[in-house]
Amino acid sequence: MPKTRILIVDDEADFTQTVKFYLEETRGYAVETINHASHTVSFARKFRPDIIFMDVIMPEMEGPDVVRLLRACEEVRETPVVFLTATVTEEEIAAGRGIIAGHRFLAKAGRIQELVNCIDETLFAVSQKLC
Repeated sequence: MPKTRILIVDDEADFTQTVKFYLEETRGYAVETINHASHTVSFARKFRPDIIFMDVIMPEMEGPDVVRLLRACEEVRETPVVFLTATVTEEEIAAGRGIIAGHRFLAKAGRIQELVNCIDETLFAVSQKLC
C-alpha cells in the first residue's frame, strides 16, 4: 500500500523538519517540506501530495496566494490544503474559527496528534467524494 504523501510549506525550516520527523516516525507518512513559497507549485506538481499543510504568513508569498496558484494547476487543483498559523490559539479554533479562505486551519503550536487526526479526517472526506 502506498504511503500517504504530505507536503509541508513553511518558511521556518526548523518547524518543517520537526513536523516531518514526527509524521514520518509516528505514522510512516512520506513527507516533503518546502521553505520557499515560490517553489510550492512546481514541487507539488512533481510530488503529487495527498494533502498540503501551508503556513499562512510567509515572507515571499502568503499561503492564500500560494493556494490560488495551486488551484490554477490541473495536477494539484483538488489537493486538500490545511493552513497552519501561529496567529491563533487552539482555543480560538475550538470556538469555531477554524476556516481561512474556505480551508481548514490549525494552530502551529498544536500537537502532532491533531495533525494526524486532520490528515485522517481530510483524506476520509476526500475518499467519500470519490465514491
